[in-house]
Amino acid sequence: AENAVIAIVSFTPVVFVARLVLGFLFALAGISKATARKEFEKTIARYEILPPTGAVLVSLVLPWVEFSVGVLLLIGAFMPLAAAVTAILLFGFIVIAILNAIRGKEPGCGCFGPHWRAREGWLSVAVRDAALLVVAIYLIVSYLLLSHPAPATSLVSIAIGVIFLAIAILIGLPLPTIGAQESTTGAREEVSDRGGGRRRFFRYAAAVAGGTVAGALLDSPSRNLAQAKDTEPSQQVIEHEVKLTSLSEATERAPHPILIPRYVPSDYSLEMVGAFTRGVKEHHVREVILHYGKDAYHRLTIQFSPKREHDSEPNFGSVLSKLMVRGQEAVLWKSFTSRNRIIHTLWWRDRDWEISVIGMNVSENELFAVSQSL
Repeated sequence: AENAVIAIVSFTPVVFVARLVLGFLFALAGISKATARKEFEKTIARYEILPPTGAVLVSLVLPWVEFSVGVLLLIGAFMPLAAAVTAILLFGFIVIAILNAIRGKEPGCGCFGPHWRAREGWLSVAVRDAALLVVAIYLIVSYLLLSHPAPATSLVSIAIGVIFLAIAILIGLPLPTIGAQESTTGAREEVSDRGGGRRRFFRYAAAVAGGTVAGALLDSPSRNLAQAKDTEPSQQVIEHEVKLTSLSEATERAPHPILIPRYVPSDYSLEMVGAFTRGVKEHHVREVILHYGKDAYHRLTIQFSPKREHDSEPNFGSVLSKLMVRGQEAVLWKSFTSRNRIIHTLWWRDRDWEISVIGMNVSENELFAVSQSL
């Protein structure tokens, strides 16, 4: 179930579309309000929540905050921060909508500036913002909280985001006037084309957006498939974990000799030999893992990993001590599982491998004896 959730949340097209939806709406809302700040200030004043100076400050700052997070969402930059700010703004909008609904205020949130005079009720606004809040939380989870975060932004998705940003700016800017007419007082008033012109522009924008998204989603799989056909199987690098049949098979396929322990604690038995392999045809072993077990609470794992070029040591918890194992300096770590079970890890660099001897509820002395017997 956990793997299924991670696969759904990290599914690249879903994350991509979620970014576009939120980014487009916030960029459109921000530019619409910024180009009509005075009218937006009057809308805030009608809420009767903030004092006049507060309404002025919000009308100056909020549009550009919305536009900025919209730009970040569309190009995929600083995603955890952009998604978090978006979620905070949406939560605030929901609270304001509910308060106005309770107080019986006249509908008209001014969400997209004075040029978009939707008369939807406050509860409808709250429901819409709640749906967008779910999308924002989804992005936060995808980019920040999972151990398998969403993929990095590609150049193609940045280009698509820029296109959507341009569309949002064009739609959000005030339409030019197309003429003038006399008012009831005799004065001539300018009239803007807010009917057919805007509807035509919406159709063109939808066509461009739909074609762009479809092309991006279809382009990546087809390009990857073409590259896969042009690449020889032996040149493809694929890493996956496999279960080997025995220690002898691991010894035969590993690039360096495997050290077999001559001693394991009493009642422990070899349960599985695992390996990470590379390649398609040869399945060369890159890493070997020996799993020994006594019961569900007592486990012993010996892991042989390729030696790294840099000198930094891994971090398995708090360092208890340093000691000599097989003529090499080893580090003993102590950590705990989620159920507060003790994990001891003894790590060192041998001639061919970096070796980790990991014991769950295995004493330090037994761990050291296993390591010395390799």
